[in-house]
Amino acid sequence: MKNPENILKKLNIILPNPPNPVANYVPIVETGDLLFVSGNGPGLRDDKTPYSGKPNLSISEEDAIAASYSVGLNILSQVKKHTGNLNKINRVIRVFGMINSTYNFENHSKIIDACSNLFTEIFGESGIHSRTSIGMGSLPFEIPVEIETIFELKN
Repeated sequence: MKNPENILKKLNIILPNPPNPVANYVPIVETGDLLFVSGNGPGLRDDKTPYSGKPNLSISEEDAIAASYSVGLNILSQVKKHTGNLNKINRVIRVFGMINSTYNFENHSKIIDACSNLFTEIFGESGIHSRTSIGMGSLPFEIPVEIETIFELKN
């Protein structure tokens, strides 16, 4: 397996501060060797404005893809805060991606690929995971994408 911490440095990826819960839940539940990471939304754009809206309706598909990548960074920051080091991750088990979409939107997988590709880049083969990408009629705060994950810790 690759060294995730070294890969972050090599790619000049600086993880954001982990977002705080916005309701009655914890960011991560650890049981056995599994981390169940609560749904995360995207961080802010480079211009400090929030990602908001439905792809191809009130936000471009490209911006929704950028939001998905941002969600991946937020997830990694949550995991690093919890474990202290991403090198403690054995593999990414599952990604469950929800897109704030219209009834006829069809590119759910393309949007969630941004998060999946990030995990594969950081963890190599151990970042390849099972996945679901589905459309939702709405998401909290009108975010375009929310993703929850399951990681396996090294023994």
